[in-house]
Amino acid sequence: MGLDLESVAVLTDIQDIPIFAETEGSFVLEKICQKLFSGLTLDAVWAGLFDDNKQLTISGIIGESAERIKDVVLDILHIPSLNQFTTSLSPIRLATENNDLHQYIFNFCPIWTHTPHMDIHPLVVGNKCIGVLAISAAQSLINEYRDMVQLCAKHASFVFSTLGILANQNRTQSELRMAAAVFDNSQEGIFITDLRGAIISVNKAVTYITGFSQTELIGQNPRLLKSGRHGHDFYEALWNAVKKNGQWKGEIWNKRKNGEVFPEWLSISAIRNEEGLVEKYVGIFIDISKQKEAERQLHHLAYYDKLSDLPNE
Repeated sequence: MGLDLESVAVLTDIQDIPIFAETEGSFVLEKICQKLFSGLTLDAVWAGLFDDNKQLTISGIIGESAERIKDVVLDILHIPSLNQFTTSLSPIRLATENNDLHQYIFNFCPIWTHTPHMDIHPLVVGNKCIGVLAISAAQSLINEYRDMVQLCAKHASFVFSTLGILANQNRTQSELRMAAAVFDNSQEGIFITDLRGAIISVNKAVTYITGFSQTELIGQNPRLLKSGRHGHDFYEALWNAVKKNGQWKGEIWNKRKNGEVFPEWLSISAIRNEEGLVEKYVGIFIDISKQKEAERQLHHLAYYDKLSDLPNE
């Protein structure tokens, strides 16, 4: 594939189009069309992207009557040549103005804007046609520029693949920031341990409820909080449930840094990786001291005399 200096200059110019995470696909197509049209002798250059309904919107076009064609939506189900093109993923050449796609696009434009030859190249990401890049020109020029336009289409495909990766990264980072905000501001105590049981992360609620600082808890085993009210059988049943069912939840008594024993409602879950292997454990708990105190008062009112405070007979 040999390119002349003119084509090399145009391709280099296209490769210099700045790409950022927030770059719109229509911006990329418009820039490519502009640079192809300004650098080569063409009647028109146009490009567009497919939506989920297999409709192609011409978002980038430059040349005769461009303002009439921009934003035209093509339903490929009604254009056989374009429908086959999206399946084969190979460039097609439409050599006469009687072809279905040419009539569909140019039927409302002045007759002098009709060009008899079109070369259409797929924009492919992940073996899927996401759009097209096309040129209209005299047949001799179509032949001359075919390799050049094909390289531009491949570069555009690479750009859209990159934009997809950046968008996923941004989405992931946004989700992580949201999860971190929920983690930090939750009123429930949340701690995460590794497989050995060492605490690797705690939120603010854990330090508020237990009285231990984050520094004092990181690297420690949650048994640091044991109250002594539960025996070996209790903890053995707890971890057997986590290993068998992936989760345990129930009431447990723990101890604050100041030695105060308090009740909490605790849920422990196993966190698995993509291979299905357990890699971490997460514990979420709430201090139920006030609920327990309310239960005690209700029990006292039910079974003790209000005046004498003696048990009812």
